[in-house]
Amino acid sequence: MTSTTAVDLGSGHAGSVNRHFACFDGLRAIAATLIVMHHAGFASGDTFRYGWGAYVGRMDIGVPIFFGLSGFLLFRPYVAAQFSGVQPISTADFWTRRVLRIFPAYWAALFLQVILGGIVVHSLFGLLVYMSLTQIYFMRYVIGAITQSWSLATEISFYAFLPFWARWMRKLAGTSTINTQAMRLLGWLGVLVIISYVWRGFVYWLDPHWKPLTYYWLPSLIELFCVGMALAVISVWAEHRSVVRSVTDAIGRHPAICWLIAIGLFWFVSTQLGLLLGLFRASDARETLRQTTYGLVALFLMLPAVFGESGKGLIRRFLSHPFMVFMGSISYGVYLWHQFFITHISDWFGWGQWEAPFPQLFLMTMVLSSLTAWISLKFLERPLMGQRKRVLALLGKT
Repeated sequence: MTSTTAVDLGSGHAGSVNRHFACFDGLRAIAATLIVMHHAGFASGDTFRYGWGAYVGRMDIGVPIFFGLSGFLLFRPYVAAQFSGVQPISTADFWTRRVLRIFPAYWAALFLQVILGGIVVHSLFGLLVYMSLTQIYFMRYVIGAITQSWSLATEISFYAFLPFWARWMRKLAGTSTINTQAMRLLGWLGVLVIISYVWRGFVYWLDPHWKPLTYYWLPSLIELFCVGMALAVISVWAEHRSVVRSVTDAIGRHPAICWLIAIGLFWFVSTQLGLLLGLFRASDARETLRQTTYGLVALFLMLPAVFGESGKGLIRRFLSHPFMVFMGSISYGVYLWHQFFITHISDWFGWGQWEAPFPQLFLMTMVLSSLTAWISLKFLERPLMGQRKRVLALLGKT
């Protein structure tokens, strides 16, 4: 989950390292809302009682959307710097940004939720595991405390991987033309996807005991980040080559078609694969197809936000509406706090397991999570992000 802040250095011209994509906040808001609906549907029991529960049960697709956005926003500056022949962001600066963006708000949520009740860390070691976001490497802790934070642990491993991957890609590029560099980058991303498939098949066959744990590791999920990374390569490539730009412009002129395809794929994965609802998983083959389809949904949702004229068309106006921008800006806090409120709202109203009315539970959770997220953003996240240069100076990196 990446910061919404970006500095537009190029306004869409060649060499723009950190363009601002106005629609991404809206996509982030949609992803967070889907995740809240997914968990509210499970807690209320509506996921299992009604036909539309098949769709609510697949709204965990919000996580792959977040992964795709991270892959795009974090890899694109590296690609833009490589194609323009300038130095990319330093690894120290990259990691400082990520640490300040992720950990303070997460630690605040973790400690407050422990104090207020509702989550358990088991022991001092468990607390350290959750604080370091390494729970996905321990069978006892993988789904605990802030349960949805497993995806943050996966994100952290992506942050550790990305600077080294980008540096290696730049070294392999040498003095090649931009066309060659772009095609090589896309080819290597394809290799990453293949490695992910091979990894999952090998680990699932090798040791079934470790299988549930490896679901959350980066090699099992890298293909979802690759969706955004591939779009990043193409978007920068289009800034340098008019032929590529003509193709991306053509895609950008049809945002409705892109979203209709995404909706069709979501219908397919929700109703046609025979997937199980709740915490149960189908066969490895079906789950692999599910994840691949999730990645394609994220791809087609992102296309209008990446390509095409900003603010033009109903979809882009919706995604860049001030309300959607606001909801996107607080989406990280909503993600951190919504499970806490789902649990406590049910307790406050005396709703037992699977007894809460879904509409009330969802709406109250969104309101309370949004308010808490806004407080976190205004008084914790943004002030700390503003101290990035001071932190780097203290580290002796500036």
